[in-house]
Amino acid sequence: DIVPLAAEDLATVQNDPAISPDAMIYPGACTFATMFHQEKEPFTDAKVREAFTLAIDRETWVTDVLSGLGSPTLTWIPPGYPGYNDSETNNACDPEAAVQALAESSYGSVEALPEITATFGDTPRNRLRWEWMVAKWKEVLGVEVALNPVEPTTFTALTKDIATAPQMFILG
Repeated sequence: DIVPLAAEDLATVQNDPAISPDAMIYPGACTFATMFHQEKEPFTDAKVREAFTLAIDRETWVTDVLSGLGSPTLTWIPPGYPGYNDSETNNACDPEAAVQALAESSYGSVEALPEITATFGDTPRNRLRWEWMVAKWKEVLGVEVALNPVEPTTFTALTKDIATAPQMFILG
């Protein structure tokens, strides 16, 4: 049997002499990404999507949020898997380019952006992840993103229909 190990459980497992020898940490086959709904403002603008993407440091995400349980990647194929392209640099974290992309967007400034909401299945783990993410967007871009935690089953249903899919969300 294999049970997935989440970042929030890592220290508990590593500090338990009975189960720590059985912990196997290896790359998984699932890549997660922040999705921006291209039919909902302000993400209809490619420069806004670019700004939000460039503002996130994947290395720091893996270290701070996932406690090292993951591999940062800029592609759907993660490191260690056939087809991974280690020369890919598109959308790598670049705070200055993120600010520039937002300035070049049709909005031109943070102040001109409409309200932005991050919808997620309300669990303690998801809440921690989204709090980190919106803090980074605030730090790098100066953008306020409202959190919209919903019941997890409701969240799943929302993401299955383009008409109800949130403005932004994380899927893998």
